Amino acid sequence: MGKNAIFQITENPWVEMLEFEKGFNMEEQHYHDLYEIYLLVEGERYVFLNNEAYSLQKGDMFIAEPFILHSTRNLEPKYLKRYLINISQDALLTVLTQEEIKELFRNFSTCILRLDEEQSAQMYDLFEKVAAYSMRSDKRGVKLFHVSILCLLDYLDELLDLKKDEKISLQNTTLQRNEILDVISYVNDHYNENITLDFIAAYAHMSKSNFCHVFRKKTGETFVQYLNKCRLSKAHQMLVETQYSLNEIAGNTGFTSTAHMTRIFRQVHGKSPSEFRRQIRNI
Repeated sequence: MGKNAIFQITENPWVEMLEFEKGFNMEEQHYHDLYEIYLLVEGERYVFLNNEAYSLQKGDMFIAEPFILHSTRNLEPKYLKRYLINISQDALLTVLTQEEIKELFRNFSTCILRLDEEQSAQMYDLFEKVAAYSMRSDKRGVKLFHVSILCLLDYLDELLDLKKDEKISLQNTTLQRNEILDVISYVNDHYNENITLDFIAAYAHMSKSNFCHVFRKKTGETFVQYLNKCRLSKAHQMLVETQYSLNEIAGNTGFTSTAHMTRIFRQVHGKSPSEFRRQIRNI
């Protein structure tokens, strides 16, 4: 497990457009400490998000909140084009007040958005403007970069309001359930409990060896790696957002001890949880 294989660090804010002639599979799930806003411009994908796997078509979007594990993979090995933005609320302090930011993000939660052709085209144009301004380094260009992100987020907020009125359909987006998705859902809900390989194999109605083989084939990682990853994302969030002691965080996230949590955390971040907490408090 290489450093930052689970936690992906990007600039804040960060915009990226990628194209692949034969698609691209992100084998391992990961998380950010920023929001991720993703637009599928061309191709077909499926995304693991929270407890579900969703089928994405051209024009679909998803939002992943900070510390939510997610990954995307091709449905077929064909052309892919996508845009994404990673951003925290604090990044908008250059153009909005704290109250205005709170109001803007009030509807932002982990979800799938299925856009119609007109909505998709407008969102694509907004991503294009953000990408264009991101290439400028002069003071006015930097301000325009943040303003263009604000315009995109404002339109996204409008779409989320439409979703509340069921004008954006989420029907037929979820892939067919299977044992592995059920296991992932169980882990995401019970990560703070003692989950053994024997128990989870029985939960999936498989032998232990068959379960380990199928889980790795479907997810690209072992079950223990996924379990540690889920626990680590929650521990990271608690280090940032709470005053809990390391013992309390380890106990609340399912690690057997503070030493166990520290070892897994150091593998990913290259530093202990206490060192990490001191660093973010000194920023």
